[in-house]
Amino acid sequence: MRRRQGGSLLSLSAVLMSLSAVAVGETAVPSPERTSVTASSLLEQARHQCEAGRFEAAKALCQQARDLAPGDPAIQTELARISSLIPERRESPVPPAPLRERDILIQVALQEARMAADRAELLSASGRDEDAAAALEQPTASLKQLGPAVGPEVGVEIQRLEELSAAYRLKDRQSSDERQAAQRSGSVSAAHEEASRGESSRRSVFQERLARIEALRSHGHLEVALNESRRLVTDYPTEVEAEHLFDALLAAVHEQRRLSIDERRLELHKEVMARIEHSLIPSGSDGMPVFPPNFINSHAGLSGLEAIPAEPEWKIAIRDRMAKRVSFNFEGQGGVEALEALAREAGVNIVIDPQLLAGGERTVSIKASNMRLDHAFDWLVRLMDTHWSIAKGAIFIGGESETEAVLAVHDISAMTYQGQDQVGKLVAFNGGGNGSGGLSLFKNDEQEVKRITPEEVVDLLQKAVSPQTWKEPGYGISIRGTTLVVTAPASVHRLIVEFIRAQEHSQSIVIKVDSRWLEIRDGFLEEIGVNWGAVPLLITPYGGGFNTYSSNQYQANGRVVNNLPATAVSLPQAAVTQGLSLSTALLGRNELSALFTAIETNNRGRILSAPSVTTLNGVRANAFFGHQTAYIGDYEVVSTNLDPKIEVLTTGANLNVKPFVSADRKYVTMDFRPGISSAQFYTETLFSRRVITSVGNGSIVTLPQAYPLELPNLSVRETSTTVQVPDGGSMLVGGFGRAIDQTSAARIPFLGNIPFVGRLFGKRGRYSEHSQLYLLATVTIINYDELENTL
Repeated sequence: MRRRQGGSLLSLSAVLMSLSAVAVGETAVPSPERTSVTASSLLEQARHQCEAGRFEAAKALCQQARDLAPGDPAIQTELARISSLIPERRESPVPPAPLRERDILIQVALQEARMAADRAELLSASGRDEDAAAALEQPTASLKQLGPAVGPEVGVEIQRLEELSAAYRLKDRQSSDERQAAQRSGSVSAAHEEASRGESSRRSVFQERLARIEALRSHGHLEVALNESRRLVTDYPTEVEAEHLFDALLAAVHEQRRLSIDERRLELHKEVMARIEHSLIPSGSDGMPVFPPNFINSHAGLSGLEAIPAEPEWKIAIRDRMAKRVSFNFEGQGGVEALEALAREAGVNIVIDPQLLAGGERTVSIKASNMRLDHAFDWLVRLMDTHWSIAKGAIFIGGESETEAVLAVHDISAMTYQGQDQVGKLVAFNGGGNGSGGLSLFKNDEQEVKRITPEEVVDLLQKAVSPQTWKEPGYGISIRGTTLVVTAPASVHRLIVEFIRAQEHSQSIVIKVDSRWLEIRDGFLEEIGVNWGAVPLLITPYGGGFNTYSSNQYQANGRVVNNLPATAVSLPQAAVTQGLSLSTALLGRNELSALFTAIETNNRGRILSAPSVTTLNGVRANAFFGHQTAYIGDYEVVSTNLDPKIEVLTTGANLNVKPFVSADRKYVTMDFRPGISSAQFYTETLFSRRVITSVGNGSIVTLPQAYPLELPNLSVRETSTTVQVPDGGSMLVGGFGRAIDQTSAARIPFLGNIPFVGRLFGKRGRYSEHSQLYLLATVTIINYDELENTL
């Protein structure tokens, strides 16, 4: 369809050009070629009109084309086809009169206008209203160029095209307004979504920064957390959560600074005392202290044998060069050549033993990267089955060792000293006693402690410190108590000193262990009821209750006592006499007495026992904190009288630990055995007559007297475990929870079941007891070397 429209436009243009030429030159006669083009254009327009359903217009166009080209068969065929599509009429059609050239030009312009209107309608239907209005401009302008005297049909068509163009432009403006409104609405929605995403992102960033500040706070970095919180408040001024966190951190930092000021004051005090001590030593012009010439030797406390001679400078220089790191790869190469290559790289002189050279070439295969040169020499001489040493400004390979032997004394008393395990007491569940010794809840923990001997130290030194040295003659170790007399090179002596120092350091670490027994209790007691006859009246010889009598003869009496069953909770002794007690009595022929009791108690408390002990690494320590209670446990018959037997009960808190510090000084593994015990006493009363004195053959005997007998009820809690705790950390080692909720009631059958009234014939109680017991352990490693660095 579009190609056809394009073709019709070209043909119409050609027709317009030809007609324009005819209109310009009135005497010009159209050529056959122009006539043929005009006829073809009219035929094409007729076909379009036919397709649009306008058969009359199509037939008229075909007739005009036939008049221009009477002999064209295509025009005749198309005219016949269009005529067949037109319904027959009764009257015969009047053949149109031949048209003039100007009429043909008007008809062509009108037809182009109608086609442009159709095309504009299609463009408007597809939403291109602006293009539709632009498509009507050219046909409208063409019609206006024909002039005002062309007839009413052209004027009507011009008016129709202008109205269509105005309608299309109005519709385009409305569509543009709608598009702009939709675009503005979409922009507003996008802005809201972007703002929402921005707010969500801002909130996520705020929560992340808040979590980081909380992490810094939990790790104790309060100053850093405060700075971050200050920036957070600046960035988010409307967040109340940030304000609260800043206030809390500010208070915590002020408290930390106060503690830091106290520590700083202590450090300043130490510094002042050190400077005072230093000021007492004379100083020279350079400000350095001036000591007497023999000050160091007189204060060192070392004899000549204990002082290891210093190495000469040339030996120190060679050792520094031998500390260089090298990389090498020797594959089936002579050992002497390999040693010489390494020596050249280090810049040292080597001397090869002639006997080693005479023994033949010894090949070695070794590969190493970034290895110390002295270690490389060790491996090479080991592969060559020889040794090397530093003497007289060079490195000697093979032969007798040229190292000079040095005699020195090493004290291993601190190393051989093994801290005695302090044998403590353990909780003894069957530790009874008699006589004045009493009952002890603790027994001795008998354990043997293995000590290290000087012989074992010597054996360890010979295996760990330069094993090859002790195989050579002239070197050895002698034992004198806790002193070692060592004959060895000076370098070996220095290794022995470092070895002993490391061993002593591992044993000098101190561990502080704090244990805390925390017990939390919450108890509740409620009892209410009525006892009939619980309070006897003095005028009633048979006690309280209800009595009836007639003519001084008692006919009936009775009592109603409501006693609650035993409870699982431990009631305090004073609870029996506490609360509300109301008694009433009715006197007359019928006597009636009643006792109303009501009590409610709440018991809440926290009990904390915190024993603490400090000990050396690997040494068992024991601490006991308790008291001894004397009580009357029994009576003995002495001279027909009862004599009290006093016993002693030992209770308290016991702490028994044996810690071991890890190699990295970060963790403590320990045997942890704490125990705690307590006692409550209940008194039973015995009654017995007492013989005061004898008179003649008889004795004066008193009335029965009360003899109290104290019965202890013991509570024992003990834990034995092995735990690993980080330095400065706390751990919940054990715990025990107990919860009792109990309800009890006692009432008279039938009477106690009557609604409301039944409460006068019964008693009820509610009991609740909740307790939690926690055992916590805190470990602190005390390293004196680290503490000295802070002084």
